[in-house]
Amino acid sequence: MKVCCSCGRETDDYVAFACPGKECKRKIVRCKACKEKSVKWVCKNCGTSGP
Repeated sequence: MKVCCSCGRETDDYVAFACPGKECKRKIVRCKACKEKSVKWVCKNCGTSGP
């Protein structure tokens, strides 16, 4: 199980991608519901955010 960066819930139905922030190595994890609703996410490592 992973934790969604948008809602903070644990999920096993998610997408994960590399943070688009320059030189940031963190993975962004979003649950299916937040992705479908375009809920904002924020990288806890560098502060980059997205829809």
